[in-house]
Amino acid sequence: MPPPTPTAKDRRFLACRTKRCCRAGAVTLTDRDLVELCGRLGIAADAFVRAVPAAAPRPDAFALDDGPERYLLVLGKFAPREGEALGRCVFLLGTEGGHHRCGVGDGRPLTCRAFPSVEAGGVVLPDDGGLCDCGGWSPADLDPAEERAVLEELGAARLAYAARVAEWNAGVARRGTRASVADFLAWLGVPAVTPAPSA
Repeated sequence: MPPPTPTAKDRRFLACRTKRCCRAGAVTLTDRDLVELCGRLGIAADAFVRAVPAAAPRPDAFALDDGPERYLLVLGKFAPREGEALGRCVFLLGTEGGHHRCGVGDGRPLTCRAFPSVEAGGVVLPDDGGLCDCGGWSPADLDPAEERAVLEELGAARLAYAARVAEWNAGVARRGTRASVADFLAWLGVPAVTPAPSA
């Protein structure tokens, strides 16, 4: 069976050498992303996820105690290398030719798969939010039906995750004891910590 023909979006993404979008900003994750990444890669979440403070209230921000602080799960980033302004996603791979690729490919999180598509007034448009330095996206780079399907999938995953986060937050408030990020991940059904190698 021949490999699938790359779409215009695939070709555009592959042509970008730097993948600034994989360096700037934070990729928030849902429980679905976490379960799929852990299963696909055979690793625990601590290998690629970080909990960061939420700057403002949002439905996917989880609590660790009954205080006001909330946290988001995001893809981890490496510290910037010498001469780099931004750290790179833990899954971003560099090649000898200077091109960068996602190490997870089609298994990347829904947020990454949807990028740079947004839906406005029923129309799918590119909006990279200033994260690209590869010359800008055009509507011709996107297949509206395919992008709409990914955006709908992402929206449904975010709604389902927000409902789970609300349930978790209510439980944390009732218990009144501090939980850990590993507790939250385990509650989501995600392997949280990579086991130590056996001797």
